[in-house]
Amino acid sequence: MAHSYDVGTKAWQPDATEGWVASEVTSKKVDGDKIFLVFELANGEVCPSPEASKALSLFKSTNFNC
Repeated sequence: MAHSYDVGTKAWQPDATEGWVASEVTSKKVDGDKIFLVFELANGEVCPSPEASKALSLFKSTNFNC
């Protein structure tokens, strides 16, 4: 599923104030079976994901807490 998260992929991030904030994958690093993603939120905040390969297999979701 991580192959769906290429640079430029749009996603939603949970936000305590707004509920959800639009984001985009700006960086994707693959290190063996580990995948690390960085999202840029609509407000310009940069949000690195936890190890995406673990998060995706556990939650099967585009939601990563910043």
